[in-house]
Amino acid sequence: MKRLSILFAVAATMAACEGPMDVPEVNIDLESIVAPTEGGVMTIDVNSTGIDDVVILYNKGDRWTTDSQTGDLYPAEGWITINKVDYDTTRALPVWDSKVEITVAPNDTGYERVARIKVISFMAEDTIEIRQQ
Repeated sequence: MKRLSILFAVAATMAACEGPMDVPEVNIDLESIVAPTEGGVMTIDVNSTGIDDVVILYNKGDRWTTDSQTGDLYPAEGWITINKVDYDTTRALPVWDSKVEITVAPNDTGYERVARIKVISFMAEDTIEIRQQ
């Protein structure tokens, strides 16, 4: 009986020490934003367990430039630049309010451009669509 009591006490202690589980999380409040035609600096609010990476995903047509003489494809220069990721370090919880600052180039192409910004924290990710006329 004494063994059973000790085993129960150890199990109860371990359960009490466990606490909340750390689960990676990324949440962007908006699904999409519209950038002005003239471009500019924009800020995307992110709530996450720490941003590990930010990736720009362009549509296929925006990833390549075609040489009109030869038809050769060359990687196109992107129209969005990631400037920085700001962290709000005053928060005591393991989830932070952050901001991803981007610069969007002016759109002189004559067509609507669409890209997605993917924000990654560990294995969690969320995306936001950027549209520009």
